[in-house]
Amino acid sequence: MAKNQKTHKALSAKQKSLIAFALLLVVTLVVSYFGIAGAQLGPEESRKLLPYMPMNAEMDAYILPVDMAGGKLYEAVLAPVAEGQESQADKVVEIFENRLAHFGLRGYKVEKVDDELVHVTIPSYADTEMIGTLLSTTGNITFTDAAGNVLLSNEHFTSTKVVYANGYYFIEMRADKAALKAATEATLGSTMNINLDGSQLAAPSVDEVNDTGALTVSLGLVEGATRTIAALLVNEPLPVVLTNVIMNDAEATAPASLSALLIALWVMFAVAVVLMVVRYRVAGIGAAWTLWAYALLFFFLMCTVTRVYADVTVWIAVFAGVVLVVAAFAEQLKAMRKAVAEGRDARSAVRLGLNTTVKRVLVMFGAALVVALVLMILSATRPMGYTLATAVVAGLCATQIGARVLVPVMVSLCGGKPCTIGGCSSAK
Repeated sequence: MAKNQKTHKALSAKQKSLIAFALLLVVTLVVSYFGIAGAQLGPEESRKLLPYMPMNAEMDAYILPVDMAGGKLYEAVLAPVAEGQESQADKVVEIFENRLAHFGLRGYKVEKVDDELVHVTIPSYADTEMIGTLLSTTGNITFTDAAGNVLLSNEHFTSTKVVYANGYYFIEMRADKAALKAATEATLGSTMNINLDGSQLAAPSVDEVNDTGALTVSLGLVEGATRTIAALLVNEPLPVVLTNVIMNDAEATAPASLSALLIALWVMFAVAVVLMVVRYRVAGIGAAWTLWAYALLFFFLMCTVTRVYADVTVWIAVFAGVVLVVAAFAEQLKAMRKAVAEGRDARSAVRLGLNTTVKRVLVMFGAALVVALVLMILSATRPMGYTLATAVVAGLCATQIGARVLVPVMVSLCGGKPCTIGGCSSAK
Protein backbone atom coordinates (compact mmCIF):
# COMPACT_ATOMS: atom_id res chain seq x y z
CA MET A 1 0.00 0.00 0.00
CA ALA A 2 1.35 3.35 -1.01
CA LYS A 3 2.17 5.73 1.76
CA ASN A 4 0.61 9.16 1.93
CA GLN A 5 3.43 11.45 0.91
CA LYS A 6 1.45 14.67 1.62
CA THR A 7 3.17 16.84 4.19
CA HIS A 8 2.08 20.06 5.87
CA LYS A 9 4.52 22.91 5.81
CA ALA A 10 4.90 24.50 9.21
CA LEU A 11 3.87 28.12 9.50
CA SER A 12 6.66 30.61 9.85
CA ALA A 13 6.87 32.92 12.85
CA LYS A 14 5.77 35.83 10.68
CA GLN A 15 2.73 33.93 9.39
CA LYS A 16 1.74 32.99 12.92
CA SER A 17 2.15 36.61 13.95
CA LEU A 18 -0.07 37.78 11.07
CA ILE A 19 -2.81 35.34 12.12
CA ALA A 20 -2.52 36.46 15.74
CA PHE A 21 -2.52 40.09 14.62
CA ALA A 22 -5.74 39.57 12.61
CA LEU A 23 -7.43 37.78 15.51
CA LEU A 24 -6.46 40.55 17.92
CA LEU A 25 -7.84 43.14 15.53
CA VAL A 26 -11.16 41.28 15.30
CA VAL A 27 -11.36 40.92 19.08
CA THR A 28 -10.62 44.63 19.49
CA LEU A 29 -13.40 45.55 17.06
CA VAL A 30 -15.89 43.24 18.79
CA VAL A 31 -15.05 44.57 22.25
CA SER A 32 -15.21 48.12 20.86
CA TYR A 33 -18.71 47.48 19.53
CA PHE A 34 -20.02 46.00 22.76
CA GLY A 35 -18.21 48.54 24.90
CA ILE A 36 -19.66 51.49 23.00
CA ALA A 37 -23.08 49.87 22.58
CA GLY A 38 -23.10 49.02 26.27
CA ALA A 39 -22.45 52.66 27.16
CA GLN A 40 -25.53 53.67 25.19
CA LEU A 41 -27.93 51.32 26.97
CA GLY A 42 -30.42 53.01 29.26
CA PRO A 43 -31.63 51.69 32.63
CA GLU A 44 -34.26 49.46 31.05
CA GLU A 45 -31.97 47.79 28.47
CA SER A 46 -28.74 47.72 30.44
CA ARG A 47 -29.00 44.00 31.15
CA LYS A 48 -29.21 42.88 27.51
CA LEU A 49 -25.48 42.26 27.20
CA LEU A 50 -25.29 40.08 30.31
CA PRO A 51 -28.86 38.97 31.15
CA TYR A 52 -27.61 36.01 33.18
CA MET A 53 -25.91 38.17 35.80
CA PRO A 54 -27.77 38.67 39.10
CA MET A 55 -28.29 42.25 40.19
CA ASN A 56 -26.56 43.38 43.36
CA ALA A 57 -28.13 45.70 45.92
CA GLU A 58 -25.05 47.89 46.08
CA MET A 59 -24.12 47.79 42.39
CA ASP A 60 -27.47 48.07 40.63
CA ALA A 61 -28.08 51.61 41.86
CA TYR A 62 -25.40 53.12 39.63
CA ILE A 63 -25.99 53.74 35.94
CA LEU A 64 -23.56 54.95 33.30
CA PRO A 65 -25.22 57.76 31.30
CA VAL A 66 -24.04 58.87 27.88
CA ASP A 67 -25.67 62.27 27.63
CA MET A 68 -25.16 64.54 30.64
CA ALA A 69 -25.63 67.70 28.59
CA GLY A 70 -29.30 68.29 29.39
CA GLY A 71 -32.04 67.23 31.71
CA LYS A 72 -35.69 67.44 32.69
CA LEU A 73 -37.25 69.72 35.29
CA TYR A 74 -40.26 68.57 37.31
CA GLU A 75 -42.38 71.14 39.08
CA ALA A 76 -44.36 69.51 41.89
CA VAL A 77 -47.16 71.85 42.96
CA LEU A 78 -48.37 71.30 46.51
CA ALA A 79 -51.79 72.17 47.84
CA PRO A 80 -52.00 75.76 49.13
CA VAL A 81 -51.03 76.14 52.77
CA ALA A 82 -54.05 77.22 54.79
CA GLU A 83 -53.69 79.69 57.61
CA GLY A 84 -52.42 77.98 60.74
CA GLN A 85 -51.18 74.92 58.83
CA GLU A 86 -47.51 73.99 58.47
CA SER A 87 -46.00 73.74 55.01
CA GLN A 88 -45.16 70.18 53.91
CA ALA A 89 -42.62 71.28 51.29
CA ASP A 90 -39.57 70.29 53.36
CA LYS A 91 -41.05 66.84 54.01
CA VAL A 92 -41.85 66.40 50.30
CA VAL A 93 -38.23 67.28 49.41
CA GLU A 94 -36.94 64.65 51.86
CA ILE A 95 -39.29 61.96 50.51
CA PHE A 96 -38.45 62.82 46.87
CA GLU A 97 -34.71 62.52 47.57
CA ASN A 98 -35.17 59.16 49.30
CA ARG A 99 -37.35 57.81 46.49
CA LEU A 100 -34.94 58.84 43.74
CA ALA A 101 -32.00 57.37 45.66
CA HIS A 102 -33.76 54.03 46.14
CA PHE A 103 -34.90 54.05 42.51
CA GLY A 104 -31.22 54.07 41.53
CA LEU A 105 -31.00 57.52 39.95
CA ARG A 106 -27.91 59.68 40.30
CA GLY A 107 -27.22 63.26 39.27
CA TYR A 108 -30.61 64.62 40.35
CA LYS A 109 -31.35 67.76 42.35
CA VAL A 110 -34.37 68.37 44.59
CA GLU A 111 -34.99 71.86 45.92
CA LYS A 112 -37.77 73.74 47.64
CA VAL A 113 -38.83 76.86 45.73
CA ASP A 114 -41.48 78.01 48.21
CA ASP A 115 -44.08 76.51 50.53
CA GLU A 116 -46.16 75.32 47.58
CA LEU A 117 -43.59 74.41 44.91
CA VAL A 118 -40.77 71.85 44.70
CA HIS A 119 -38.38 71.52 41.74
CA VAL A 120 -36.77 68.20 40.77
CA THR A 121 -34.09 68.23 38.07
CA ILE A 122 -33.11 64.86 36.57
CA PRO A 123 -30.54 63.94 33.88
CA SER A 124 -31.75 63.57 30.30
CA TYR A 125 -30.88 59.86 30.19
CA ALA A 126 -33.37 59.00 32.98
CA ASP A 127 -36.65 57.21 32.38
CA THR A 128 -38.92 60.27 32.57
CA GLU A 129 -42.15 58.24 32.56
CA MET A 130 -41.13 56.17 35.57
CA ILE A 131 -39.69 59.19 37.37
CA GLY A 132 -42.96 61.03 36.80
CA THR A 133 -44.89 58.14 38.35
CA LEU A 134 -42.41 57.94 41.21
CA LEU A 135 -42.86 61.62 42.06
CA SER A 136 -46.56 62.14 41.39
CA THR A 137 -48.04 59.21 43.30
CA THR A 138 -48.78 59.39 47.01
CA GLY A 139 -46.97 56.07 47.40
CA ASN A 140 -49.21 54.42 49.99
CA ILE A 141 -48.58 50.67 49.54
CA THR A 142 -50.69 48.20 51.54
CA PHE A 143 -50.87 44.42 51.81
CA THR A 144 -54.49 43.43 52.55
CA ASP A 145 -56.57 40.29 52.95
CA ALA A 146 -59.66 39.43 50.91
CA ALA A 147 -61.82 41.56 53.19
CA GLY A 148 -59.65 44.63 52.68
CA ASN A 149 -58.05 44.63 56.13
CA VAL A 150 -54.57 46.21 56.06
CA LEU A 151 -51.95 43.69 57.18
CA LEU A 152 -48.72 45.43 56.06
CA SER A 153 -47.87 48.96 54.92
CA ASN A 154 -44.83 51.11 54.09
CA GLU A 155 -43.82 51.47 57.72
CA HIS A 156 -43.29 47.71 58.10
CA PHE A 157 -40.58 47.47 55.40
CA THR A 158 -36.94 48.32 56.11
CA SER A 159 -35.22 47.61 52.78
CA THR A 160 -35.88 46.49 49.21
CA LYS A 161 -33.71 45.15 46.40
CA VAL A 162 -34.57 44.50 42.75
CA VAL A 163 -33.23 41.22 41.37
CA TYR A 164 -33.44 39.68 37.91
CA ALA A 165 -33.94 35.95 37.42
CA ASN A 166 -35.48 33.69 34.79
CA GLY A 167 -36.69 36.60 32.70
CA TYR A 168 -38.52 38.40 35.52
CA TYR A 169 -37.78 41.22 37.92
CA PHE A 170 -38.38 40.49 41.59
CA ILE A 171 -38.46 42.68 44.68
CA GLU A 172 -36.65 41.24 47.67
CA MET A 173 -38.02 42.91 50.80
CA ARG A 174 -37.00 42.98 54.43
CA ALA A 175 -39.93 43.54 56.79
CA ASP A 176 -40.84 43.44 60.45
CA LYS A 177 -40.77 39.73 61.33
CA ALA A 178 -43.76 39.77 63.66
CA ALA A 179 -45.92 41.77 61.24
CA LEU A 180 -44.99 39.58 58.25
CA LYS A 181 -45.67 36.41 60.22
CA ALA A 182 -49.08 37.69 61.34
CA ALA A 183 -49.93 38.75 57.78
CA THR A 184 -49.07 35.34 56.28
CA GLU A 185 -50.92 33.52 59.06
CA ALA A 186 -54.03 35.58 58.32
CA THR A 187 -53.93 34.83 54.59
CA LEU A 188 -52.56 31.27 54.66
CA GLY A 189 -54.12 29.21 51.88
CA SER A 190 -55.51 32.27 50.08
CA THR A 191 -54.10 35.42 48.50
CA MET A 192 -52.64 38.64 49.87
CA ASN A 193 -53.47 41.72 47.82
CA ILE A 194 -50.72 44.29 47.14
CA ASN A 195 -52.18 47.75 46.51
CA LEU A 196 -50.77 51.13 45.50
CA ASP A 197 -52.93 54.08 46.53
CA GLY A 198 -55.95 51.77 46.62
CA SER A 199 -55.32 50.12 43.21
CA GLN A 200 -54.36 46.44 43.17
CA LEU A 201 -50.90 45.64 41.78
CA ALA A 202 -50.81 41.89 42.42
CA ALA A 203 -52.41 39.15 44.48
CA PRO A 204 -49.78 36.48 45.27
CA SER A 205 -50.91 33.26 46.95
CA VAL A 206 -49.72 32.49 50.47
CA ASP A 207 -48.67 28.85 50.85
CA GLU A 208 -46.85 28.99 54.17
CA VAL A 209 -46.32 31.15 57.21
CA ASN A 210 -43.30 33.44 56.80
CA ASP A 211 -41.37 34.09 60.01
CA THR A 212 -38.03 35.03 58.40
CA GLY A 213 -38.68 38.73 57.83
CA ALA A 214 -37.77 38.35 54.15
CA LEU A 215 -40.22 38.28 51.25
CA THR A 216 -39.66 38.03 47.48
CA VAL A 217 -42.42 39.03 45.07
CA SER A 218 -42.66 39.47 41.30
CA LEU A 219 -45.25 41.96 40.10
CA GLY A 220 -44.81 41.01 36.44
CA LEU A 221 -43.53 44.51 35.61
CA VAL A 222 -40.56 45.77 33.60
CA GLU A 223 -37.39 46.90 35.36
CA GLY A 224 -38.26 50.59 35.65
CA ALA A 225 -41.74 49.94 37.06
CA THR A 226 -40.37 47.32 39.47
CA ARG A 227 -37.78 49.81 40.72
CA THR A 228 -40.51 52.40 41.16
CA ILE A 229 -42.58 50.10 43.39
CA ALA A 230 -39.47 49.06 45.34
CA ALA A 231 -38.59 52.73 45.95
CA LEU A 232 -42.14 53.59 47.02
CA LEU A 233 -42.38 50.57 49.31
CA VAL A 234 -39.34 51.40 51.41
CA ASN A 235 -40.27 55.08 51.86
CA GLU A 236 -43.18 56.74 53.60
CA PRO A 237 -46.12 58.10 51.55
CA LEU A 238 -46.34 61.78 50.65
CA PRO A 239 -48.08 63.79 53.39
CA VAL A 240 -50.01 65.80 50.79
CA VAL A 241 -51.69 65.20 47.45
CA LEU A 242 -49.88 67.00 44.63
CA THR A 243 -52.19 69.22 42.63
CA ASN A 244 -49.98 69.11 39.56
CA VAL A 245 -46.67 67.77 38.25
CA ILE A 246 -45.22 69.66 35.27
CA MET A 247 -42.20 68.54 33.24
CA ASN A 248 -40.01 70.95 31.27
CA ASP A 249 -36.56 70.85 29.69
CA ALA A 250 -33.89 71.88 32.16
CA GLU A 251 -30.56 73.56 31.66
CA ALA A 252 -27.37 71.54 31.30
CA THR A 253 -26.71 69.40 34.36
CA ALA A 254 -23.11 68.46 33.66
CA PRO A 255 -20.77 70.49 35.88
CA ALA A 256 -18.02 72.47 34.17
CA SER A 257 -15.45 70.61 36.25
CA LEU A 258 -16.57 67.29 34.75
CA SER A 259 -16.20 68.62 31.20
CA ALA A 260 -12.74 69.96 32.01
CA LEU A 261 -11.79 66.62 33.53
CA LEU A 262 -12.93 64.76 30.41
CA ILE A 263 -10.87 67.04 28.16
CA ALA A 264 -7.85 66.59 30.43
CA LEU A 265 -8.32 62.82 30.33
CA TRP A 266 -8.32 62.65 26.52
CA VAL A 267 -5.31 64.97 26.33
CA MET A 268 -3.46 62.74 28.78
CA PHE A 269 -4.47 59.67 26.79
CA ALA A 270 -3.34 61.21 23.48
CA VAL A 271 0.00 62.40 24.92
CA ALA A 272 0.69 58.95 26.36
CA VAL A 273 -0.01 57.32 22.98
CA VAL A 274 2.23 59.76 21.08
CA LEU A 275 5.10 59.37 23.55
CA MET A 276 4.94 55.58 23.42
CA VAL A 277 4.87 55.45 19.62
CA VAL A 278 7.68 58.03 19.21
CA ARG A 279 9.91 56.54 21.87
CA TYR A 280 9.34 52.82 21.31
CA ARG A 281 8.19 52.63 17.67
CA VAL A 282 6.57 49.24 16.95
CA ALA A 283 6.56 48.20 20.59
CA GLY A 284 5.05 51.60 21.38
CA ILE A 285 2.20 50.95 18.94
CA GLY A 286 1.45 47.77 20.87
CA ALA A 287 1.56 49.74 24.10
CA ALA A 288 -0.80 52.39 22.69
CA TRP A 289 -3.12 49.62 21.54
CA THR A 290 -3.08 48.35 25.13
CA LEU A 291 -4.18 51.77 26.39
CA TRP A 292 -7.14 51.63 24.00
CA ALA A 293 -7.90 48.08 25.17
CA TYR A 294 -7.84 49.35 28.75
CA ALA A 295 -10.38 52.09 27.96
CA LEU A 296 -12.68 49.61 26.20
CA LEU A 297 -12.42 47.02 28.96
CA PHE A 298 -13.03 49.65 31.62
CA PHE A 299 -16.22 50.99 30.07
CA PHE A 300 -17.39 47.51 29.08
CA LEU A 301 -17.11 46.38 32.70
CA MET A 302 -18.69 49.59 33.96
CA CYS A 303 -21.67 49.27 31.63
CA THR A 304 -22.41 45.60 32.02
CA VAL A 305 -21.24 44.63 35.49
CA THR A 306 -20.94 47.39 38.07
CA ARG A 307 -23.02 50.00 36.15
CA VAL A 308 -21.36 52.85 38.03
CA TYR A 309 -22.61 56.37 37.40
CA ALA A 310 -20.15 58.47 35.39
CA ASP A 311 -19.35 61.23 37.84
CA VAL A 312 -16.03 62.77 38.83
CA THR A 313 -15.15 59.65 40.83
CA VAL A 314 -15.28 57.53 37.69
CA TRP A 315 -12.95 59.80 35.76
CA ILE A 316 -10.48 59.93 38.64
CA ALA A 317 -10.46 56.12 38.51
CA VAL A 318 -9.90 56.30 34.74
CA PHE A 319 -6.89 58.58 35.37
CA ALA A 320 -5.58 56.08 37.92
CA GLY A 321 -6.01 53.23 35.46
CA VAL A 322 -4.25 55.07 32.64
CA VAL A 323 -1.35 55.91 34.97
CA LEU A 324 -1.08 52.26 36.04
CA VAL A 325 -1.10 51.01 32.44
CA VAL A 326 1.45 53.60 31.26
CA ALA A 327 3.71 52.95 34.25
CA ALA A 328 3.55 49.18 33.73
CA PHE A 329 4.40 49.44 30.05
CA ALA A 330 7.10 52.03 30.63
CA GLU A 331 8.80 49.55 32.98
CA GLN A 332 8.63 46.75 30.43
CA LEU A 333 9.73 48.84 27.45
CA LYS A 334 12.60 50.32 29.46
CA ALA A 335 13.85 46.81 30.23
CA MET A 336 13.43 45.84 26.57
CA ARG A 337 15.51 48.78 25.37
CA LYS A 338 18.24 47.95 27.87
CA ALA A 339 18.29 44.33 26.70
CA VAL A 340 18.60 45.36 23.05
CA ALA A 341 21.39 47.79 23.91
CA GLU A 342 23.23 44.88 25.55
CA GLY A 343 23.16 42.93 22.28
CA ARG A 344 20.02 40.81 22.53
CA ASP A 345 17.65 40.47 19.59
CA ALA A 346 14.19 42.04 19.87
CA ARG A 347 12.36 38.78 20.58
CA SER A 348 14.57 37.82 23.50
CA ALA A 349 14.41 41.44 24.68
CA VAL A 350 10.62 41.22 24.82
CA ARG A 351 10.81 38.08 26.94
CA LEU A 352 13.45 39.57 29.22
CA GLY A 353 11.51 42.82 29.59
CA LEU A 354 8.39 40.90 30.54
CA ASN A 355 10.15 38.68 33.06
CA THR A 356 11.97 41.54 34.78
CA THR A 357 8.91 43.74 35.20
CA VAL A 358 6.03 41.34 35.90
CA LYS A 359 6.63 41.41 39.67
CA ARG A 360 6.65 45.19 39.80
CA VAL A 361 3.49 45.35 37.71
CA LEU A 362 1.66 42.89 39.96
CA VAL A 363 2.75 44.77 43.08
CA MET A 364 1.59 48.05 41.58
CA PHE A 365 -1.84 46.75 40.57
CA GLY A 366 -2.13 44.75 43.78
CA ALA A 367 -1.60 47.87 45.88
CA ALA A 368 -4.32 49.69 43.91
CA LEU A 369 -6.68 46.75 44.38
CA VAL A 370 -6.07 46.76 48.14
CA VAL A 371 -7.02 50.45 48.20
CA ALA A 372 -10.18 49.62 46.24
CA LEU A 373 -11.12 46.86 48.70
CA VAL A 374 -10.60 49.20 51.65
CA LEU A 375 -12.91 51.74 50.00
CA MET A 376 -15.54 49.01 49.52
CA ILE A 377 -15.67 48.31 53.24
CA LEU A 378 -17.15 51.71 54.08
CA SER A 379 -20.64 52.34 52.68
CA ALA A 380 -19.85 56.01 52.03
CA THR A 381 -16.92 55.16 49.75
CA ARG A 382 -18.23 51.87 48.33
CA PRO A 383 -19.04 53.26 44.84
CA MET A 384 -15.49 54.65 44.64
CA GLY A 385 -14.15 51.23 45.59
CA TYR A 386 -16.17 49.52 42.85
CA THR A 387 -14.96 52.09 40.33
CA LEU A 388 -11.30 51.81 41.29
CA ALA A 389 -11.50 48.00 41.31
CA THR A 390 -12.96 48.12 37.79
CA ALA A 391 -10.08 50.34 36.68
CA VAL A 392 -7.52 47.98 38.23
CA VAL A 393 -9.04 44.83 36.70
CA ALA A 394 -9.32 46.46 33.27
CA GLY A 395 -5.79 47.84 33.52
CA LEU A 396 -4.29 44.52 34.60
CA CYS A 397 -6.09 42.62 31.82
CA ALA A 398 -5.09 45.14 29.18
CA THR A 399 -1.48 45.26 30.36
CA GLN A 400 -1.15 41.50 30.37
CA ILE A 401 -2.73 41.21 26.90
CA GLY A 402 -0.39 43.87 25.56
CA ALA A 403 2.78 42.67 27.26
CA ARG A 404 2.31 38.97 26.54
CA VAL A 405 0.59 39.14 23.15
CA LEU A 406 0.41 42.49 21.36
CA VAL A 407 4.01 43.66 21.63
CA PRO A 408 5.61 40.25 20.90
CA VAL A 409 3.32 39.78 17.87
CA MET A 410 4.13 43.21 16.45
CA VAL A 411 7.87 42.74 17.01
CA SER A 412 7.70 39.36 15.25
CA LEU A 413 5.90 40.96 12.31
CA CYS A 414 8.91 43.23 11.89
CA GLY A 415 11.26 40.26 11.73
CA GLY A 416 12.44 40.41 15.30
CA LYS A 417 14.91 43.18 14.58
CA PRO A 418 16.37 45.21 17.44
CA CYS A 419 15.45 48.46 15.68
CA THR A 420 11.77 47.66 16.25
CA ILE A 421 12.30 48.86 19.81
CA GLY A 422 12.78 52.59 19.37
CA GLY A 423 16.19 53.99 18.75
CA CYS A 424 18.12 50.90 19.87
CA SER A 425 20.61 48.78 18.03
CA SER A 426 22.43 45.69 19.19
CA ALA A 427 25.80 46.13 20.79
CA LYS A 428 28.74 45.34 18.61
